[in-house]
Amino acid sequence: LIGTRSLTTEIPGIDKLEAEAKDNIRQGIKAYDALQKIRAAKPATSGETSQDVATTEARSSFEDIGHQLGYALLLKRYVNDPRQATEEQIAQAARDTIPHVPTLFWSFRIMVGLGMFFILLTTVFFWLSARRQLDRYPLLLRVAVFAIPLPWVAIELGWVVAEFGRQPWIIEGVLPTAAAVSNLGAGTVLLTILGFAALYTVLIVIEMTLMIKAIRKGPDPDEKPEAKLISENLVPAAE
Repeated sequence: LIGTRSLTTEIPGIDKLEAEAKDNIRQGIKAYDALQKIRAAKPATSGETSQDVATTEARSSFEDIGHQLGYALLLKRYVNDPRQATEEQIAQAARDTIPHVPTLFWSFRIMVGLGMFFILLTTVFFWLSARRQLDRYPLLLRVAVFAIPLPWVAIELGWVVAEFGRQPWIIEGVLPTAAAVSNLGAGTVLLTILGFAALYTVLIVIEMTLMIKAIRKGPDPDEKPEAKLISENLVPAAE
């Protein structure tokens, strides 16, 4: 249902997906070859030449299978010219289209498990709070405190599923991750990371300072204890 929006559509297995990837890579190599011929073609000076015919055929071929070009780019990790790739390199590139299954399997299930835990915890707290019985379960309050970082863990696991699961693609079937590397230098990237780290370090210091200050101050004391309020409300009524 999640993968196909259908209860009857067959989900292909990893072996089948890998076999399809091999076929797509071979078609991608043909598309890559056609593209290189188009790029290398020079306009004819007069009349139709054999080069014009070859260029026309290359354009026609590229129009038919050009959508598979991204699969040929998967071979760039192993060979500069995908047309020179060996069968072993094609097989390896096909295996690269399958993300690491255990990582995705457990990341997704832990994320969903935490989500179910949050729903259960919130329901229990809402029920006890509505019945004014929350202070009777100090252990539950401790669980709530230890659960504070768990939403962050669930969010990060969600990103693991999203980012790890789409490998090796930036755009599936079109642009591999290896072909989308930025041209920025290592120094520029490092400077950006240090800038973000410094900014968020300042923010967390400010936040923790405010939180510790509020915790040390404690809650504002009630001007009138609950028992006194009850007695004051009941005495006039009795009179």
